[in-house]
Amino acid sequence: VAAFDKYPYLVVAIVAVAILCVVGFYFYAKKQKAKVEEAEKAQAA
Repeated sequence: VAAFDKYPYLVVAIVAVAILCVVGFYFYAKKQKAKVEEAEKAQAA
């Protein structure tokens, strides 16, 4: 991992951003799924 020796902060920043993206997408998908389920319930009722 030569890049880590030269740019440790850059590597840490990239990893942090990647994790944030995954976590953000996970919560976004969960929220969208809840919205869809609520809409389906409203239509069924």
